[in-house]
Amino acid sequence: MRIDKGNIHSLATIEQAAFVMCLDDGSPADASDRCNQFFLGDPSNRWSDKTLQFIVCENGSSAFVCEHAMLDGMSVRQFNRFITSAILQYNTDSTSMEDLTDYRDLVQEINFTLDPTIETQVVSVLEHFHATYAPIELVHHKVESPGAAFFRKHKFSAKSSYQAIIQLACLLYYGYQPESWETISMSRFHLGRVDWIQAVTPSMAQFCAAACDTSVPLAYKRKLFFEAVNNFANTMTQISRGHGFKAHMHALLAMVQEDETPPPLFQDKAWHDTAVASVKTVKTDCLEGAMLQETAFLMPEPKCIFLHYEVEEEG
Repeated sequence: MRIDKGNIHSLATIEQAAFVMCLDDGSPADASDRCNQFFLGDPSNRWSDKTLQFIVCENGSSAFVCEHAMLDGMSVRQFNRFITSAILQYNTDSTSMEDLTDYRDLVQEINFTLDPTIETQVVSVLEHFHATYAPIELVHHKVESPGAAFFRKHKFSAKSSYQAIIQLACLLYYGYQPESWETISMSRFHLGRVDWIQAVTPSMAQFCAAACDTSVPLAYKRKLFFEAVNNFANTMTQISRGHGFKAHMHALLAMVQEDETPPPLFQDKAWHDTAVASVKTVKTDCLEGAMLQETAFLMPEPKCIFLHYEVEEEG
């Protein structure tokens, strides 16, 4: 701003806007393309300090990117459903070219004046971005079976059964049982947000360890699977009814003033290990009905995994 007073006006214009529209080159065709385009695309065509950014490509593929601090998952879900429904229900046959407004005369170009130091910093940030996020990939994988019908037949919760499968896969992938957090919808409450559940319960860890042990009888593995799945399903139900702890604890902690010493509860080692030192290696989510073709979430560590899954009737 010291370089050019006009930068103040340009910045204020962007800050006051409800959202940012990013027009991208490229025509992403599959899940990996869309991830690289929308989520990991050229950051020079993004304004990442904005809560909401719409991105539209040459072939009409579109997405939006949210800055999570000001926009929660349930709000994103409802917002996306509204936008997607409007796109799918739009009837091009009912709109003539005469009805379309020419906005070219209303568009105002916003410029920023930079000096060599800032330009060098921009290049450095771009290089850091590509070096940091180049290893990240998004894969859309459809499992043909088993589906919800199979698990119901055997009296298992379908979503909780897939959670057990995910935790077993994590054990085999990492070589140890990493902590894993699942989002729980609180939408039954007015202005309900989300809470979290630690998926690696004692019963879940016991099942995963037994599943990898060839000396454990199959019948006993099935018993452990049943216990792990039931325990997880019951805990999910309790948290969805407002009986969780993570969201409540963070709400209480947020009430502590800056010059106030946190209560002993928040200085306890158990809280520190759970909420402060937690790496959150794996995050999972099975919220359905958001009308999202894919969803992604930037994780804090390079070896972290975010997994969104939906269990259909047959797969």
